[in-house]
Amino acid sequence: MECEKCGTAMIDAQLCTGMHGIPPYLAHKRGKGAFEPEHRCYVDCFVCPACGKIEFYAQDAQKLPFA
Repeated sequence: MECEKCGTAMIDAQLCTGMHGIPPYLAHKRGKGAFEPEHRCYVDCFVCPACGKIEFYAQDAQKLPFA
């Protein structure tokens, strides 16, 4: 993947959440109720070693019920 800002090849990086062994993820609930299921999608992180630009990509965005 190429950096949109400077054109350097980006490298994959691990985004730490502060909790050991738990990768970062996106979460979405369709409703507001306490018993509504939470849908999760893990996140890939890329960083440009030249300019520091960071990009995040959802691994399975279609699993989140945004509609």
